[in-house]
Amino acid sequence: MSTTKYLVYRNGSNRANQSLCNKLAVAIVAATSRQEACRIAQENLTFYANQVAEAVPQSKASQSDWKFVSEMAAQSSEFFVG
Repeated sequence: MSTTKYLVYRNGSNRANQSLCNKLAVAIVAATSRQEACRIAQENLTFYANQVAEAVPQSKASQSDWKFVSEMAAQSSEFFVG
């Protein structure tokens, strides 16, 4: 199986890591499926009980969100590129 790069969003507001924000791009990962991309993000970032991951292939991802995660991952452990 070949890998694809995915942009992963964390859906669900939580005061601890995503206050007043229902959807936030948080990771870019190489994976063989959307499910694997979500699993990788969940292993490397904090997701609370009311939060779920959603993966979008790079070809369909928002380029501004992609750039945001790329820049933020270098500055904060709340974002992941791997």
